[in-house]
Amino acid sequence: MVRLAKKHGLHVTSTTGGRHNRNSLHGRGRAIDVRTRGVSNTRLNAFMREARAQGYRVADERVRPRGQAVWSGPHLHISK
Repeated sequence: MVRLAKKHGLHVTSTTGGRHNRNSLHGRGRAIDVRTRGVSNTRLNAFMREARAQGYRVADERVRPRGQAVWSGPHLHISK
């Protein structure tokens, strides 16, 4: 996941460290967060398409998801 984000020139803001919601896949090494601030929709859409094509789940969290206790700001949440 990290390699794919870097291939697209994106910054990974969280892997296993930091604060996360209960039952988060981050703690199991199965999720990353990718910064979206200052990144064009064109680049983000290309990244999301490729991530999904490779079997990853993509949650667009550029807006805080309803009921999310811990949120670090606009990002994409990528998990497997």
